[in-house]
Amino acid sequence: MWRAAGHEIDIAINVSPSNLLDAGFTAMIRQKLDRHRLPASALVLEITETCIISDYERSRAVIAELRDIGLTVSIDDFGAGFTSLAYLSDLAVGELKLDRTFICGPTRKTRCAISTW
Repeated sequence: MWRAAGHEIDIAINVSPSNLLDAGFTAMIRQKLDRHRLPASALVLEITETCIISDYERSRAVIAELRDIGLTVSIDDFGAGFTSLAYLSDLAVGELKLDRTFICGPTRKTRCAISTW
């Protein structure tokens, strides 16, 4: 309804590991986009770094499928787990959201200023 009223709002949805790794996930996303007449470019799917670690090869394949239909995949809380930065070059993600500890360090004494756009 927002888009029909002229509000070009993108939507971000958190995706669980079980959803991402489900064999019918990409088809279900396509169906929902068609049903709601939403362009794929208006949808951002956020997955956590640990979601990728659970089954890297399957995650990589699904992320590529989602990118191919026009969605943006975002890795949320990157740096909270153990994924190497080297993995990023092999993933078709469009956005990376760094975990605060990745930027500021694990101690509470560290003062960290993160600017937003």
